[in-house]
Amino acid sequence: MSLSLPPAEMLETPPGYPFEEINYEDIEVEEVVGRGAFGVVCKAKWKGKDVAIKTIESESERKAFIVELRQLSRVNHPNIVKLYGSCNSPVCLVMEYAEGGSLYNVLHGAEPLPYYTASHAMSWCLQCSQGVAYLHGMKPKALIHRDLKPPNLLLVAGGTVLKICDFGTACDIQTHMTNNKGSAAWMAPEVFEGSNYSEKCDVFSWGIILWEVITRRKPFDEIGGPAFRIMWAVHNGTRPPLIKNLPKPIESLMTRCWSKDPSQRPSMEEIVKIMTHLMKYFPGSDEPLQYPYQYSDEGQSNSATSTGSYVDYTGNSTSYRSDANMEHSDSQGSNDTIKITNVSLSRGGSVESLSARTQCLSSSDSKRMSADLSELEPKMQFAPAATCESQRRRSVQDLPGICTESSQSQNSLLYIFLPSDTNGSDNSIPMAYLTLDHQLQPLAPCPNSKESMAVFEQHCKMAQEYLKVQTEIALLIQRKKELIAELDQDEKDQQNTSRLVQEHKKLLEENKSLSTYYQKCKKQLELIRVQQQKRQGTS
Repeated sequence: MSLSLPPAEMLETPPGYPFEEINYEDIEVEEVVGRGAFGVVCKAKWKGKDVAIKTIESESERKAFIVELRQLSRVNHPNIVKLYGSCNSPVCLVMEYAEGGSLYNVLHGAEPLPYYTASHAMSWCLQCSQGVAYLHGMKPKALIHRDLKPPNLLLVAGGTVLKICDFGTACDIQTHMTNNKGSAAWMAPEVFEGSNYSEKCDVFSWGIILWEVITRRKPFDEIGGPAFRIMWAVHNGTRPPLIKNLPKPIESLMTRCWSKDPSQRPSMEEIVKIMTHLMKYFPGSDEPLQYPYQYSDEGQSNSATSTGSYVDYTGNSTSYRSDANMEHSDSQGSNDTIKITNVSLSRGGSVESLSARTQCLSSSDSKRMSADLSELEPKMQFAPAATCESQRRRSVQDLPGICTESSQSQNSLLYIFLPSDTNGSDNSIPMAYLTLDHQLQPLAPCPNSKESMAVFEQHCKMAQEYLKVQTEIALLIQRKKELIAELDQDEKDQQNTSRLVQEHKKLLEENKSLSTYYQKCKKQLELIRVQQQKRQGTS
């Protein structure tokens, strides 16, 4: 493929930005890790550090490739993926590697999924807005990303730092976005309507991302089908359902961002100011993400009820509630019901409660705000009651939980009656029962009924056994992965051994051939010397 990149001196590189032309032979490619808006992304080593290299597979991706090179070479921001340089043969970009993967995989990827708190969610959105605000404020010409979505947001530093990537759609938006089903859920209506659009299309996408990280749900996932169904719904004013008990300042910001009229949306600079102010009520965003099961060297599972607990220390638990009452939602809505609860933004539980951090957060009407950030207002059109629940995965690590007033009192009552260990001392392990799905949790017994208490204790034992089995399953899955990795390594070693044997055999044959040739040449040399001596004797 004949493809040449612009020389480094023609790129608008910021002063002091370490961009260079890289020799591909200096790169050690390790594995394919995914695809971007164009091209294949591989993990590699360069100068002793992990990097990501992006190559193109077809000539049709050439324009997007050049666009990303030019755009990335213009920017230098802590929340935008760093471009180290490019190669000419083969043509590729060498960029910063994000060991945490994409935000999309953290939210919706394969099990086990990590826990994250409201602080993490707010911090991700703040960092995203800071990176986009930097793009919008570039001089002399602002840069619009146009394809903001969790797959294009990468995480590093234990999931605490967010980086924006994939600038291949920054130009030629009509061909790269309106035909992209994967971007429809986050796309501003003016983009696919063919209208003139500005940097406010990024603001719309950011508002959808804010909803997504709070609820841990895919936007418009219940609509299904081809991308035009989502586009049509958004065109008609449908937006994700509002979140019950979401603090008013966050709800107001979110709904302003996905306003139909771009002029009604805030600027990204204003979003940064608001989010920076709100982050004062969300400490702890610098704590690395926790996963449901952590393993020691002996292969034992460390309970997540320490730093990555499902349950807070007040005895309140999170439990999943069905969304069977979801109906149609437009871009506007309100939420007047205020209550303080403990809540998770993870599948199954949280490390801390968002509401504990928002008791001082007030709106203009001086109401105290809470943060039950996972219960949706009943306003979704395309999700019949039966299909919403049937499409949802049910497990110990299910979708975000909620705490209603009744469930809080139920769980507090459960904690009183939870059985102690065999030594009669208090045991914190029974709190893990509260991590189960609501329908699996033991019901509070009648303390005056021996039969009720016996049933309750039996249920607790069964729940403990269930959790034990789940833990063993997770350990076995982990061991399976380790064995598969060992098997793959053994196969690679066998292949290497076979290759080395063949090379050794080939070298032996070559050595034998050379030895034979050497002896032949030696004999010829002796004959020549004898002939020369005879000639000298006759003369």
